[in-house]
Amino acid sequence: LEKFRYIVSHDLKSPLASVRMIIDLLQGDERVSTQKDLSDYADIIAQTSDRLIGMINSILEYSRQSLTQQIIEEVDTAALVHDVIQLLSLPEHFSVTVQPGMPVLMTSRIKLQQVFQNLVSNAVKYNDKDNPSLEISCADQGSWCEFSVKDNGPGILKQDQDRIFKVFETTRNETHKDSSTGVGLNLLKVLVEEQGGSIWVDSDPGTGSVFRFTWQKGSPV
Repeated sequence: LEKFRYIVSHDLKSPLASVRMIIDLLQGDERVSTQKDLSDYADIIAQTSDRLIGMINSILEYSRQSLTQQIIEEVDTAALVHDVIQLLSLPEHFSVTVQPGMPVLMTSRIKLQQVFQNLVSNAVKYNDKDNPSLEISCADQGSWCEFSVKDNGPGILKQDQDRIFKVFETTRNETHKDSSTGVGLNLLKVLVEEQGGSIWVDSDPGTGSVFRFTWQKGSPV
């Protein structure tokens, strides 16, 4: 655990602090501040860097907690999803809709954020449409919430829909963003099941996918 903390704080946090310092210098440079497009880009980078620093600090805090001591807090899931969307800096042509009725939960913000962040990131990474879109919603299931992340991407073959949640398994869908290790969805499955919930996908090739997962309204026992 101590080694993990060192890696996160040294290999991630220290370089990011240097990036943030350089951004401050750029924002104070008249050549940048007097050109609106450059100034806007610098602001976006600064905001994203601040969110990343916040996430790293949260991960460090998370690592200090045992399973029974993890921070449970009030989480506005609509605000959380909007934070994730801003953090990922989605392409301008990517349309995202967050449906009304997203709940406020007493839960681990870090874990829920990790689930949404990975699902949204995957939806962007694999989308092959000229007008990509994403819709995020929630259905009330009594003491549970059923969240949905729906995209209009290439879809997933029936025979792949269970396999993708196993470690090191991937689909044939191509991405030009980065390589896929096949670990991400398995980690999401672990996070969701740790809360007592489940995660699955409904999809047909060519029509997009709907990733659904259940999450307790209160902290798990």
